[in-house]
Amino acid sequence: VSNIGTDALVPLIEQGIVDGSQIDAVLREVLTPFIYQEVDTVALGCTHFPFVRKMIEADLGTGVKVLDSGAAIGRQVRRVMKHNG
Repeated sequence: VSNIGTDALVPLIEQGIVDGSQIDAVLREVLTPFIYQEVDTVALGCTHFPFVRKMIEADLGTGVKVLDSGAAIGRQVRRVMKHNG
């Protein structure tokens, strides 16, 4: 298990930069440790990352499974909001 974090992607995604050469360059830098370690699964640990999921999957290749908890988080938020009125 490797825990590799970055704060380089969030500002770009918040600016609406979700494709193109700038985000591609940052993704390559961020994903290099995963590629080097030959990981088989990557969990997206930030709600911003699904916006660039397809690029992440393309950079990592078909042999790497990408997990996204966004739907589960959304369901939990709905339950909490409903419970709290």
